[in-house]
Amino acid sequence: SPAETVRISPKMTEESGAAPQTVDTEAPHYSLLLVEDNEELLYLMERILSRRYHIIMAKNGIEAFELMKDNEVDIIVSDVMMPEMDGLELCRAIKGNLETSHIPIILLTAKNTAEDRIECYNAGANAYISKPFELKVLEARLDNFLMDKKTKQEEFRTDIEDINFNLLDATDIDKEFLKKVIEVIQENLSSSTFDVIQLADALAMSKSSLYRK
Repeated sequence: SPAETVRISPKMTEESGAAPQTVDTEAPHYSLLLVEDNEELLYLMERILSRRYHIIMAKNGIEAFELMKDNEVDIIVSDVMMPEMDGLELCRAIKGNLETSHIPIILLTAKNTAEDRIECYNAGANAYISKPFELKVLEARLDNFLMDKKTKQEEFRTDIEDINFNLLDATDIDKEFLKKVIEVIQENLSSSTFDVIQLADALAMSKSSLYRK
């Protein structure tokens, strides 16, 4: 895609001479997959966001999808207009795959009509940000997503009286998966030898894939 302008406040650039942002060493080290074919923008985002996230980079959707097979990813930021596989195709592929459907996706788009926004959401995107954008806005959106995800997970874990799938704001694929997990566990409550390996086998998943879910 053509070069985009990213607005960055002076305090966010290394050239400004400002002190680096502090990193909360007690916070989880989340993995962020950046997908962008504009190398200048890709490495700019990587330089800024690597202060707080473990960064994985890809230059198109195909490369990103391949990287996800061997890397644990907590959240994805992807451009829409890319060669080989664009952001919308990547979004549909991720949300349609059980092993990756739970991962939040933020799309970056230079288009900003109502039809473009609808297309992003129909592809399964959790949010979109219009170009040009300020990196501090992207950082705030990432923080919001991860904090909201953690809060909903905690609410779900403590809701022992009534299992409410809506607390997770999950995709239909993930809701069906979680229902199956609960069914299998309930069927094996009386077994003292039932473990995570047997659970993974019953779900036709590898142990590592089940752990990521």
